[in-house]
Order: sequence, then structure tokens, then C-alpha cells
Amino acid sequence: MTTEQKFPDVDDMKKKLAERLKVKGEENEEKKKVFMFNLEKASAEYYDNLLNNIYNATDYMKNSMNTNGCVYVSVPTQRLKWGEEEDKFIPWHWLHYGFPDRKKKGWWFRDTKFWDEKNQMVFRKLQKVCREHNYYLYDISDPQKGNKTLLKLSVTRVDEYEEVDLWHDLNRQIE
Repeated sequence: MTTEQKFPDVDDMKKKLAERLKVKGEENEEKKKVFMFNLEKASAEYYDNLLNNIYNATDYMKNSMNTNGCVYVSVPTQRLKWGEEEDKFIPWHWLHYGFPDRKKKGWWFRDTKFWDEKNQMVFRKLQKVCREHNYYLYDISDPQKGNKTLLKLSVTRVDEYEEVDLWHDLNRQIE
């Protein structure tokens, strides 16, 4: 440090840093609003897709010669629109299981901080809807046994599904 250089005034520095922090906070708040809006729209699309497939499963139970009270529900695997850009989509499983955790690698490490009791994940909402109509919706997918997502709809509670310890816990009913 030469004799010409000197420390900036600490109060000026604090003021500058506070202003930057405020601007950054406002930018982050705007990004969060856009993210939550996109999450809501994509969740609504996934909800409608999965609900339609649940109705297809009940139609199959009702109209087929099937005597089994537990049937598979097709998984709506189409990509979901994300944001206003024409070509921006996300995979369905980000809304089903949560967003991939950036800190950890692996299918079962998911970030679910954007959902809570009030704003539940789509599958949990539909489990609740099914329970209100005396049906049971299960996700019995187990990546240790294969890479398929398996959803089942039953007219009775299936303890066999609920007793298995699966990473996503969507095989259990929430009462």
C-alpha cells in the first residue's frame, strides 16, 4: 500500500454493501415469484394429467371383466411446460418426487422444500382426493428393483404396500 492509497470510509462501504444487498434481495424475490408461478402452472398440468389417468383406471375397473380391486395407473410421463419460453420444459418426476438435489447425486436425493402441508405435492393431493372417494392411491416404485414408476389404485387399503420402506414414502397413506 502506497502513501497515496487509503482505506475507503467504512460508513460509505457499509452503505454501498447494504444497497447491493437490498438490490440482490429484490432480484431474488422476483426470481422466487417467477419460480413459484411456474411451479404452480406445471403442477396444475401434472395434476390434470395424473387425475385423468386415475379416472382411466377407475373406468377400467368398472367396465372390464377384471375382478381385481387394485389396478395400475398409467404414469403421465410427458414433459411439463415451464415458464413462458416456447421450448422450456421440465420432466414430470421433478413434480412427482421433488427437484433433483444439486448437492447429492442419485435418483432418490430430492429437494422438496417448495412443498409443505398447505402447498402439497401433486401426488399427495391426489392421494387425498382418492381417499375422499374411498380409494387408495399408491406409488410402489422401488429403484432397487427396477427403473419403472409404478402407481396403483385400490378399492381397499393394501398393507403390503404400506409396510415397505421406500425412499419416497409415497406408498403410505397420509391420514
